[in-house]
Amino acid sequence: MKSKKNITKVLKTTIDISFLLIFITILFLSVESYKESNAVNSISIFHIIFRLILGGTVLYILYSLKRIVLTIEDKKPFDYKNVKRFNNIAKSIFLFGLIQSINKLPSEKGFLLIGISNFNIHAEILIYIILGCLALILGEILKLAIEIKDENDLTI
Repeated sequence: MKSKKNITKVLKTTIDISFLLIFITILFLSVESYKESNAVNSISIFHIIFRLILGGTVLYILYSLKRIVLTIEDKKPFDYKNVKRFNNIAKSIFLFGLIQSINKLPSEKGFLLIGISNFNIHAEILIYIILGCLALILGEILKLAIEIKDENDLTI
């Protein structure tokens, strides 16, 4: 029983520290890249917007994970809100992967999955697809567990 409390405490602390560090990094990098650009051009604004969207997506994922950990700590993980949180995490991961792919379109660095002139799809997108599918699967498993729990509560 004590190890479960330690794990949730470690998870909460890790998520909080990650949230804070990512938030500070996003702000710092956005301000610095804006300061460094001598002339405000569309490419620098484009990168700042992408950075803010990607950072916001990561922060949202961390926030959702913390909410899930808090339900575990309260011993009430079988909640439809957690199913929704897992589904939202999956959508966020897919969005993150899509934006990363768009950002790397002109680049030829890394392992190319498809490489056509001026259009490259990197293999990293597969990681985001797999992680997004994993989050969707976890959401469906949790939904099924809630349904089974509700049926068992009715029969007792």
